[in-house]
Amino acid sequence: MTSTIGHRIRHARNERGMTQRELAKACRSSENTIMDVENDKRDLHAFLFMEIGKVLGTSLDWLAFGKTESA
Repeated sequence: MTSTIGHRIRHARNERGMTQRELAKACRSSENTIMDVENDKRDLHAFLFMEIGKVLGTSLDWLAFGKTESA
């Protein structure tokens, strides 16, 4: 289920075969931050949210709200 931002980030990361460490490095963040975000224990600031979207090649609308362009 991809009902939260954290769940959607984990889903997109797994779909791309990335580890939390790889995503963190690509986003200039820490592995603990990515882990906390995916587990909904930490809120995202705008810069990290945009970096995650860019690195994962995912729409920010989908990450934030679960909406696709066709929805």
